[in-house]
Amino acid sequence: MDYKNILTEIQNRQLTTFCSLSTFRDKKHIQNLPTKHRGLYWIWSNLTIDNLQKITTRPSTMEVPISQLVSQRHDLNNVNKISFDGFTIVYNGIGGYEKEPAAFGLRERINQELNCYDRRTGTLNLLNRLNDEFNSIDNWAISYFDFDNQDNLEIVNRLTFNRNHYLDNAKTIETNWRIEYGTPILTRH
Repeated sequence: MDYKNILTEIQNRQLTTFCSLSTFRDKKHIQNLPTKHRGLYWIWSNLTIDNLQKITTRPSTMEVPISQLVSQRHDLNNVNKISFDGFTIVYNGIGGYEKEPAAFGLRERINQELNCYDRRTGTLNLLNRLNDEFNSIDNWAISYFDFDNQDNLEIVNRLTFNRNHYLDNAKTIETNWRIEYGTPILTRH
């Protein structure tokens, strides 16, 4: 198996799903990523480093401390710098479980990153941070790689991992993608 080529194919495929946050949130878009699917996601922003540093984190929450992370990392060598359509990847993660039927999927996890106050999980909580003049829904976009999409099965089937352990496999792909392309600036773990 040529793992690097598979990572390249995953990267290229996720770029085809790139859409604005408002498009992703539109109910008409749900058929593009049905609920309860599994996969990887990327969150993009067109905000400058200076404006990202102005995004505040409410105390005593599990929100990703955007300002703090950007301040610490913006000059580091291995921060992801992939850009597309004026946006840069700032975060990525895994969504979906291997249980049948899946109770919580990729689409649900992306929405959790956008709008969640749950103290049990870390979140960007982007939709609740849009009150600043420099930060609006237009500053954010998403993309994803859906493991359960029929168009992606050829890629997924070439991975030589244990099919019964989706989450372990997704973590391996996520880690290796970061090694290959750089870690997004807002990633905490």
